[in-house]
Amino acid sequence: MVQALTPQTRPRIGLALGSGVARGWAHLGVIRALSRHGIEPD
Repeated sequence: MVQALTPQTRPRIGLALGSGVARGWAHLGVIRALSRHGIEPD
């Protein structure tokens, strides 16, 4: 059985991003992929 996560039970998610143009483009891809899967950082 799958339970929906409520705001009280959802784990907190943080992102640590590096600097630089190439890494910035890679970060955009990671953020978009997380968003497609319903994972939103706090």
